[in-house]
Amino acid sequence: MLDHVELYAVETTTTDSGVSVMLEHDNVRCVLVVSSQVPRHTLSPRELQIARLVADGSTNRAIASSLEISPWTVSTHMRRIFAKLDVTSRAEMVAQFFGA
Repeated sequence: MLDHVELYAVETTTTDSGVSVMLEHDNVRCVLVVSSQVPRHTLSPRELQIARLVADGSTNRAIASSLEISPWTVSTHMRRIFAKLDVTSRAEMVAQFFGA
């Protein structure tokens, strides 16, 4: 269908955060925005749950008990969270992720 549509690029804008193109067809304008920004934090739901428990002051052992998982699994999640957030301590993780 789009092969048969004649579109005109009215305006193209490029910034550090992405590209936007204003298109026009039959006096109808639309804007296509493509963002080059990657989400800052891409934690899984479980990692986010664990990060919140850490922010509340829970130890790995307490987190493991409340989530009914092993302390080893909590440690694995913590290592992944640290790597994703590029931090080296629990305090730094909480400060960076939750803005504390």
